[in-house]
Amino acid sequence: MRKIFFPIALFICISLFYSSCSISPSTSNVYEKQIKTATQTSSFLNDIYPSSETQVHEVLSYPLENEYSQDKNNTLIKEVEEPAKGEASINGLLVIEASNVILKNTRVILTPAQEIKGEYKPPEILTSGFSELGDYVGFANEQGVIEIFNIRPGHYFLFINFPDETLIATRDGKTLLISLEKDKKYLLGRIEMK
Repeated sequence: MRKIFFPIALFICISLFYSSCSISPSTSNVYEKQIKTATQTSSFLNDIYPSSETQVHEVLSYPLENEYSQDKNNTLIKEVEEPAKGEASINGLLVIEASNVILKNTRVILTPAQEIKGEYKPPEILTSGFSELGDYVGFANEQGVIEIFNIRPGHYFLFINFPDETLIATRDGKTLLISLEKDKKYLLGRIEMK
């Protein structure tokens, strides 16, 4: 009985194996769909990526000039609001110095200057703007204009603190020291960030 059972069991196993590997009508539809999808993907990739013969004439890259970049006469900056008694107010237009692009919707930090041997210097370590340390936080609007109100009189530097870099306000290529007196408002004009 064993002699007959083993060859029959082996035959059944081999038959089942080969029958599971054959293409049936239902599996052939799956293969056709996969081939059709692969062909469409290849066609799609050819549409979005240029061929090796295509010559690129102009590449646009960030930052691009925006509609406010040519505002050389500061027409976007309005009158500065009156500060609270004994304090000061500022406003100005944020511009990236190297590319002349206006910074819209950007967070800025006005931080107190440190006096070292009679000279005012930016702090060595910047924070995210802590009022306990004397910092003031402001935001540039949709046109790149910042307004900060009710600032204590003193000497300040203006920063933009991005995760990977920090920009500081400059004027004529030098770091801009903002000196504020009480009961005054300051129209800073173009604030170039470098």
